[in-house]
Amino acid sequence: MKKFLLMLFIFISVISFGLDDSQKIEIAELMIFNSKNNNGDGLNLDVKKAFKDLVTKKDDFEKIIMEKNKNETKTDILTFTIIKPISNKKTFPLGYNMRIGYYSKELLGFKKIIIATDNKTYEKNFNYLDGIRDISSSGVYEYYDIKISLDDKETIDMLKDIVKSKNSKIRFYSREKHKDKVFTDREKKLILNFLAITGFYHVANSNIIEDTVQEIQNKFNIPEDSAIQYLKDVYKKNN
Repeated sequence: MKKFLLMLFIFISVISFGLDDSQKIEIAELMIFNSKNNNGDGLNLDVKKAFKDLVTKKDDFEKIIMEKNKNETKTDILTFTIIKPISNKKTFPLGYNMRIGYYSKELLGFKKIIIATDNKTYEKNFNYLDGIRDISSSGVYEYYDIKISLDDKETIDMLKDIVKSKNSKIRFYSREKHKDKVFTDREKKLILNFLAITGFYHVANSNIIEDTVQEIQNKFNIPEDSAIQYLKDVYKKNN
């Protein structure tokens, strides 16, 4: 535990200084990507694996890059897209998209969902006209796209609750009927990967601890590059 707290302290200390995005990510990769991080919510977040599972699609017209988990399918209840600006270096996301979908042999036309976990229920209503219905010979894929923010505590807490609960399920409501589905372990893993990635970016954009690279520079009278190298060396000695 002491080792983990030291790693986390050093990591947050580095990113609280005004480094550019590529430097922040470089340090973050050193501090976190090579280890499994247990966050305060009791979730086992493997950040390195989560990033490795991403596939990238480039949109030259919108000037964005969309990253999705390579293991997702149409039958998954929740899927996620990370949207970034096109750049020659690693950049932080512009936003996140969560897709709530239902796949079946016939059209359900759902416009409301209730998610039930071991602890509580979460309800969401949709405008039916905002939904997408992809109809093919093999079945019907219905979904709604929702833009989410890392400051949207209710949604983030819901995702954490789904993963931590032994029995997490969802009910899709149409006008006349409803259908129930259970979140599988594989689907929970997709959510866990998304939480790992967004958790990393959330910390990497924050200013939490004041003991920064600047203070190390002042303490040892060394340039910024040397201060960063000092932190790397400290990490290696304690890892």
